[in-house]
Amino acid sequence: GYCVNVPDINSALRRTIGNSDWIRLPQFLYWLPRVKRTRVIALGADEAYRRKGVGILLSTEMKTRGLRSAFRQWEFSWIDSKNEASIRNTHRIAEISQYKTYRLYEKPLSAS
Repeated sequence: GYCVNVPDINSALRRTIGNSDWIRLPQFLYWLPRVKRTRVIALGADEAYRRKGVGILLSTEMKTRGLRSAFRQWEFSWIDSKNEASIRNTHRIAEISQYKTYRLYEKPLSAS
């Protein structure tokens, strides 16, 4: 299974003041450790292990480690909608609501 989290640095960038990057950089470095939100950009388990509890174990471990760290909010993004078991397990661990769905489409470049 896999779970990839990254801090939401946008909240630290919003708190910086000024036009120049040289002025904003020290402010950004000050606010970065104070970020309380993380983005879960990937969460899933191999299909062979989904029914064996790997998804719920990943979600529980993510919540346990997240509560020990500074993060208090999680945004779940880019979770494969076909991986319904991981989504259900995440619903069991935390109160989440789906507000956006992105779809990827494929179209050939050549007309032939």
